[in-house]
Amino acid sequence: MAQVVLQDARKLYAGGIEAVRAFTLDVADGEFVVLVGPAAITIVNEMFPMMNGGK
Repeated sequence: MAQVVLQDARKLYAGGIEAVRAFTLDVADGEFVVLVGPAAITIVNEMFPMMNGGK
């Protein structure tokens, strides 16, 4: 069983610009979720850095 949980995720840019504030998401096993937009992609990329050289 797999699960992804984001709790109170936040994204700040230089100068204190807040793109995302207190974002919470709970994805249960078997559910499909799509995050769209530059802020969403940046948050996910920072949470799950490439491992094994991106292989």
